[in-house]
Amino acid sequence: MADAMSRTIPRLRRNLPGLRTLAVGAVLLGSAMACGADADEPVEPVRPYTAPSVRTVNPTPTFADGEEATLTIAQSTVGTMLGLRIGVQSVGGGEASLSVIEAAREDGEGEGVTGSEGESFELDNGYTVIIDEVTEVGTPSDVEGGETGSVTLTVKAPEEEE
Repeated sequence: MADAMSRTIPRLRRNLPGLRTLAVGAVLLGSAMACGADADEPVEPVRPYTAPSVRTVNPTPTFADGEEATLTIAQSTVGTMLGLRIGVQSVGGGEASLSVIEAAREDGEGEGVTGSEGESFELDNGYTVIIDEVTEVGTPSDVEGGETGSVTLTVKAPEEEE
């Protein structure tokens, strides 16, 4: 019998930390339940997660009627204003070639326009792009297309018709 007791006591000692943790957890849970709820207050049931029925983000920004913004964009870069991405493809001979895409479009299709200072273009989406200034910076090389520069543009959002 003494032999059986000596084998049982080490097993209890090994499980004692786990039993203590379980006992402390039960006491804490009981006290938390007693403090957190009033028997007279109804408990709201937990609602299951449901996916939103409508989109929560509108990728198409809206702007005030006739709102204007001006930006200078360097050649071979893209600027974004009033929901349009405008890329300056080339600058030379007093003209600039631009590629205009609505920022929210995923297909990447846009309109290409070429013009000089003072010219304006009305796009299919109703926006007006005005070329305010074309700045050319000559390069010392004789390579055709070696010119660089920038374009200052004003973009005007369409005005809603009443």
